[in-house]
Amino acid sequence: MAASAEKSEIPLLEDYIRLNKINLLILGLWPIPEVAPKWRQALQFFHTAVVFILFSMLFFPAIIDLYMFKGDVGVIADNLCTTMTMFSVITYIPYFTLRRKTLKAILRNMESNWNRSMDLTAPKTHRDILLRAAEFSKAFTRWYSFIIYVTCSLYMFSPLFILGDLETQTARRQPVRAWYPINQTSEVIYTAIYASQVVGGAISSIGSVSVDGLFLVMMRHFCAQLRILQCELTTLGTSVANCESNSFTAHFRMNKTTTDVELLQRIKNIIEDHQSAIQNADNIRSLYNVVCFLQLFVSSVVICVIGFQLIFYLDSWGLDLVKYVMYIQAVLLQIYIYCSLGDDLLTEEI
Repeated sequence: MAASAEKSEIPLLEDYIRLNKINLLILGLWPIPEVAPKWRQALQFFHTAVVFILFSMLFFPAIIDLYMFKGDVGVIADNLCTTMTMFSVITYIPYFTLRRKTLKAILRNMESNWNRSMDLTAPKTHRDILLRAAEFSKAFTRWYSFIIYVTCSLYMFSPLFILGDLETQTARRQPVRAWYPINQTSEVIYTAIYASQVVGGAISSIGSVSVDGLFLVMMRHFCAQLRILQCELTTLGTSVANCESNSFTAHFRMNKTTTDVELLQRIKNIIEDHQSAIQNADNIRSLYNVVCFLQLFVSSVVICVIGFQLIFYLDSWGLDLVKYVMYIQAVLLQIYIYCSLGDDLLTEEI
């Protein structure tokens, strides 16, 4: 009964990546099992294609709007605030679709490492290191998701409360600047366009949260793996008792001194874990090297454009100002995620 109770208290990786999984499932990017039937694979491909088409109905009209008003600096700046973010998301969808196998390998490695560290016979130090990383990732992902979704909601629904001049009222009431070759004075057409932009905006926010949040979870987990390896190396040659156990089932090991057989086995395990960490690092680099470059480029442009827009709205103290302040906070959080995780990785490597 005691062993069963202890086993039921073992945390699952699923509990800490659930939000990331839900977001990727909505986009059709979460990898399905390799043994899944072909109809399920076809259904996932259809799901992803539908998401891409719905998002294209917002992205490409926004690109056309840039060309139609290429002489108006204010309009271009307003357009680029959202179009640059949409450009990154519309790139992520086919990119992650093609890299689904790599994503699956990373998730499989994370789950294997998690189960081994959470095993009742594993040192408690390993469990604590991994749990701290997972809890931080979960909390930060929730906060980041809140900022992104609030910013998206301000963009999507602020036109309902802000009316423009009579000449441009229809264009001003659109959540995102976009050009459509149809007359929008009809309420039916306007409502259809508004609904399509809300759907596109939701996909854009979910895409940003899922990609950035997944990177956060992966990198924090990888840094925890390196920290566990450091712990193993610093205690190499000492008794296993130096690392507390998760369960009384491993208590019999604590009274033993390190024998040659134990030492060789621990060295072998460390080498295997190191090789696994190297392979996992290669997979993460392969999956996110393009994403990191694109994110840095997009965030840099968006910060410049939002700063330009804030100059015109500092005296208004309206929803537009709140929208841009929330937006720049979200972009700064995006940059913080990638830069801070890179710094953490360098620290763990040292």
